[in-house]
Amino acid sequence: MAAEPPDNLPPPLTGQELRWADLRRGWCWFFPRRKTRVELVRVVAAAAGFDFRALLPLDRQRRRKNFFRFAAVLLLVGFAAAWSPVQIWRDVTPEGPAVVGCDSLDDGIAVYQMNEPQAIKNIVQVQRKIFSTAASTEVLNERLVPRGRLLPAPVAGRLGENCRGSSGWIGEPQPGTCIKITESAEIVPFDDPMGGGEIALSKVRVNGLERTLEVFWKPIDYSRWQDYGRTSHPSEGLPVFASANKLWLGFPDNEFNRGTLWHSADSGRNWQAETGISDVRSLRQTEQGVLIAARLNRELGFYLQQNDRFEPFEVPGKGDQLEVCGEIEGFPVIRVDRKIYRFVQQPWWQSQLGDN
Repeated sequence: MAAEPPDNLPPPLTGQELRWADLRRGWCWFFPRRKTRVELVRVVAAAAGFDFRALLPLDRQRRRKNFFRFAAVLLLVGFAAAWSPVQIWRDVTPEGPAVVGCDSLDDGIAVYQMNEPQAIKNIVQVQRKIFSTAASTEVLNERLVPRGRLLPAPVAGRLGENCRGSSGWIGEPQPGTCIKITESAEIVPFDDPMGGGEIALSKVRVNGLERTLEVFWKPIDYSRWQDYGRTSHPSEGLPVFASANKLWLGFPDNEFNRGTLWHSADSGRNWQAETGISDVRSLRQTEQGVLIAARLNRELGFYLQQNDRFEPFEVPGKGDQLEVCGEIEGFPVIRVDRKIYRFVQQPWWQSQLGDN
């Protein structure tokens, strides 16, 4: 009704002894104001036949209980949210000389650093177990067996007793699995702007089983690798990974062809090249899948294999030197230029402190 009280009261109430209150502006954010609550309690008391002064304290108690319940729920939700796990990248670059590479060991991660002065000479320093409180530093020696690279035979032969050779790339990506890549006797023609020519393919041997890959053989400068030379280090080797019967081999770009990624699911009996992948820098198997540093459709980055397809894998920063070091407790460790990052899971509140 358009009129104001009491003129707009319904006809059945006309002439009755009434108490009315205008509550049209008695609400704030869907909650009743103090005056509105009092008037509503008065109505309930009148309808129920209670003394208004006895009912009003009960309403205060009810509202107080509801407030504490609501505050307790908010506190529990906030606590759960603050401790909910999130995944972030943490910079774990060791102190000291600049990092030039990394690799997986049987007992953790190795980080290769420049010797003093700032140039690689003869050997490189290795940080073992850098993610534990008992971190230690030692010089690369015969006891250290990198698992993620194939190295030239003169170097690889000093690193282990079970996998030796006189030429080619050699490595033992997992104990008992020896992989050798040498020059094949098969010669094929190739074309280039200079007129092309003929070149040998690459032969891969896994525990005595030999297969030829459609990869042009690139001769190895063994003198450059003597005692790791002045510029060479293990991260310059060929990327490799083995897990049970599954094998992965990576080849970087060279002057003859674009590098490729090869996969064998039967211990090296059959090999298949992954399409779209080139210039393979490194690769490792993680709990999330095969993680590679390579070019996908000529775009350099990190890529994770999911559902038989490689998809971009987001990492902090950008760089030209990319490497998958391995994994710690199921999470990947990577290198971007001179920085080492570890993918970790931690409470949300801790991730907001900036220590990542």
